[in-house]
Amino acid sequence: MFPLIKQSVGIKRNGVFLWYGNEVDFKDFANVIKEGQSFLEIEFLVKKFRIPQRGFLKSIDETNLKVNMRLSQKDKDFDYLESLTISFEDQKIKIYYNPKRSSVKIEVNGIPTEEDFDRVIATETNSLLPRLLFISKNDIADDYPMWCETKLRELQFTSSFSQYRKISRSLKLGSKEDVVNYITKQLSVEDKNTHINKLWLNNIYLLLHINNIIDGINLNLLSLSNNISYVGPLRATTQRYYRFQNYAVEEIDSDGKNLAMYLYNLDKESLNNFKNWTRRLFGFEVEVSSVNGNMELIINEEGKEKHNMVDVGFGYTQILPILAIIWKTLYKDFAITNYSRTTGRNQYIVAIEQPELHLHPRLQGLFASMLVTVIKEAKEQGRDIRFIIETHSEIIISRIGQMIATHEFSNEDINVFIFNAANEGMQNYIEKSYYSEDGQLINWPYGFFSDYVFED
Repeated sequence: MFPLIKQSVGIKRNGVFLWYGNEVDFKDFANVIKEGQSFLEIEFLVKKFRIPQRGFLKSIDETNLKVNMRLSQKDKDFDYLESLTISFEDQKIKIYYNPKRSSVKIEVNGIPTEEDFDRVIATETNSLLPRLLFISKNDIADDYPMWCETKLRELQFTSSFSQYRKISRSLKLGSKEDVVNYITKQLSVEDKNTHINKLWLNNIYLLLHINNIIDGINLNLLSLSNNISYVGPLRATTQRYYRFQNYAVEEIDSDGKNLAMYLYNLDKESLNNFKNWTRRLFGFEVEVSSVNGNMELIINEEGKEKHNMVDVGFGYTQILPILAIIWKTLYKDFAITNYSRTTGRNQYIVAIEQPELHLHPRLQGLFASMLVTVIKEAKEQGRDIRFIIETHSEIIISRIGQMIATHEFSNEDINVFIFNAANEGMQNYIEKSYYSEDGQLINWPYGFFSDYVFED
């Protein structure tokens, strides 16, 4: 999911996601949905959601926001966002879209709003969620539903124009009661207005800010996509020599094919930092050597002669891109991130598929130890780095258990999920397992690491 978000956000698309791209290839929408279904639901939680202050708009407080996206497809056309549900506290906003985005229906806490506008449409956007455009009965289009502010003024509160503007420029997200209390306080509602429908007042306020809420979710997703590093299951085959290319490399490809150019572009201090880091954790370092206008990657193992990486075993070609991406995330990205300025958080995610491929068992164990070391060091430095590892490695799983048992790692810092496959005689579902305080796996499927072969 994370690489899918990364390759989709910030790019103009015909559908909701870019199913095929540089990071991952899911083919198309029809290939992703379960057999027999015509839709796909994606749900995620944005903790401590707030809209970054920009222009005159500011958030009053934070709340946990649950977002549900329902994707569908009409005939064999592009997939589209069929509905979007945004929930927090006891509030719910639901938006229904048609395939062409030419007609949008909005419900706030179960009450439809379509009678208030001639129509609402969804605009094209590079973001994941489309903004809304309100078309008045006078055929005036605006992304700000001025009708809501007009209705508030018609209530004849003892308020000045500046107080109404304050309502439109500040976003208070909370329970219905909290929102109504905020509005009535700002607009100086007198006792004679206690007959006002409080649910209506709450809903008008949320509708007034609906695009601000959508923008805030999109900003969180954009920042998240910028802070995702993904390593695919198959890393590029190492070459003996690499040609120099006259461009700067700031990102490492998911298959590591541009690793040599990335290392070459590092300044001397950063390269030495990376070499010291790999030597400390894995007992080797990598050097970038120039030979007749080409580059070569040299592996320098402790107590051994230096060799071109092609000559030291396939495992190094598989582990080195992973190490470089983790090191880059920990020591380079945190130094230049603007994530905290846009969302108030400073978090990175590294997703790695099958890191054990072509790795010697000893390197698999070192990889697990390295993950624990990085997590502990990041915590000490106040850096939030999270790993999502897809693996079948008994060694990696067992090594983590050993480190928990010896109190080198806490079982509270790891979640374990098992994906069962229907074609192996099991139900197709996700099951949660976990490590006990002494490193034992609880709720672990019997025979997971056995050599038994399922037969038809």
